[in-house]
Amino acid sequence: MTNPLLNLTLHPDYPLIKAEHIEPAILAHLEHAKKQLEALSGKPVSLGWEAIITPLDEALDALSRCWAVVGHLNAVMDHAAWRKAFNKMLPLVTDFYTALEQSQALLHCCQQLQQQMPQPVLPDLNLQRHRSLELAIQDFRLAGAELPADRRQTLAEMIKLLSEKGQQFSEHVLDAMNAGCYYLEESSRLAGLPEDVIEAAKQSAQEEGHQGWRFTPHMPSYLPVMQYAHDRRLREQMYRMVSTLASDQGDARFDNGPLMQEILTLRQESARLLGFADFVAMSLKPKMAQSSEAVKAFLYDLLERVKPQAQREFAALTEFAAKQLGIDKVEAWDIPYVTQQLKQRRFSFSDQDVKAYFQLDRVLEGLFQLIQDLFGYRFEALDLPVWHQDVRCYAIYAKGDDRARSYVYLDLYSRPAKRNGAWMDIAVNRRASKQGISPPIAWLTCNF
Repeated sequence: MTNPLLNLTLHPDYPLIKAEHIEPAILAHLEHAKKQLEALSGKPVSLGWEAIITPLDEALDALSRCWAVVGHLNAVMDHAAWRKAFNKMLPLVTDFYTALEQSQALLHCCQQLQQQMPQPVLPDLNLQRHRSLELAIQDFRLAGAELPADRRQTLAEMIKLLSEKGQQFSEHVLDAMNAGCYYLEESSRLAGLPEDVIEAAKQSAQEEGHQGWRFTPHMPSYLPVMQYAHDRRLREQMYRMVSTLASDQGDARFDNGPLMQEILTLRQESARLLGFADFVAMSLKPKMAQSSEAVKAFLYDLLERVKPQAQREFAALTEFAAKQLGIDKVEAWDIPYVTQQLKQRRFSFSDQDVKAYFQLDRVLEGLFQLIQDLFGYRFEALDLPVWHQDVRCYAIYAKGDDRARSYVYLDLYSRPAKRNGAWMDIAVNRRASKQGISPPIAWLTCNF
C-alpha cells in the first residue's frame, strides 16, 4: 500500500493518511534530511547562499511538511492509534531539530555568509537574506549552539522533555473535555435554552445510551447554558465542571498540576542554562517587548484605562441582577446570563436572535467580498479531499491573475477529537525552488 506521507502533494489526500503511515514516513524523511545535511557539511561557505542555504531548505522541506501534516491531524482528528504513532515519533523529530539548531558548524556557516554579503540597500534581495540569517543566528543561540558540549546535551534533553510534557498536557485537556459531561433528566431545568441546544443535548445523551439531556464542556454545548439557562444551579455546575478541567479539582486521571510544575521547572532551568535570569527573559528575547517590566507596564496601563468603564458596566449588571432577576450577588456563572438578560431588556434582542443573520455561508461571502474590495484578492472554493466533512478549502487569487497565490483550509466547528481553541498553522511555506514558486497554504482552525 502506498504511503501518502512519503510523497506529499500540494494538497494531500487526507482521508488516505493513516496512523500506520506515520512511523515509516517520518523515519524515511529523517534519514533523507540527515544525508542531505551531511552532503552540505563539506561545502565551502565561499560558494554563497544558493549553494548552502537553498539546499539546506530543500533538505528540510519534505520532513517539515510531513511532520506539519502529522501534527495538524493530531490536533484536529485525535484517536488512540494516531496518538500512539505521533508520540513514538515526537522524541526523534525533536532530537533532530534540536541537533540542527545546536549545530556549531551551521551557526558558523551562517555567520560567515552574513559577513561575506554586501551591505543591503533597498530594494535589495540581500536585505531579506541578511534578516533571515540574523534570525537564524538568534535561533541557534537560543537553542544553545554556543554552549559547551556537556551543557548543550543537557539543554537538548530538557527540550525533548518539554516537547513530551507539552504533548501530555494537551492530551489531558482534550481527554478531560471529552470525559466531562452533565446529565439532566428534569425538563423544567432546560428553561431559557434555545431549542437547537436542547435538541443537540438530547441527541448527545441518546448517543451515550442515556435518557434526558447531556451537556459537555465543548463550547457549542457549554456557552448557551451559561448565556440562557434560567436554572442558576445548572449554570454553576457547568461553570465548575469547565473551570476545573484537567486540574486536581476534576478527574484525577487528567490532572495537569504536576505537569505544569515540571514544565515551569524545565523552562526556568533551560533559560538559566542559556544565561537568562528566567524563562520570561528568554521568551522575550526574539520579541518586540524587550523586558518583563515593559510587558507589565503595558498591561497595567491598559488596566487603568479600561477599569473605570468595566466597573460601571459591572455595577449596572449587579443592579439589574438584584432588581430584575433576584440575584443578590453576581457570581462568575451569572455574568453571561445576566448580560444576555440585560441586553434583551434594553434592546429587545439577544445573541441567539442575531445568530440567525450570521449563517456561515453568508458570513464567509461577506468576509471574502470585503477582502476583495479592500485588497483585490478573491476566494474560490475547491472540491478537494479533506480530513473531515466540515472542512472547506479555498484558493486565493490576485486581481486579474488566474494562478492561485495561496490556499486556506477552514476547519470551523467543534468536535470531540479536536483540541479546543482557535489557531492558524502553516501547511506549506511559500518557497522558491528550481521547480518554481510553491504557494503558501494555511490551516485555520476554530471551535464554533
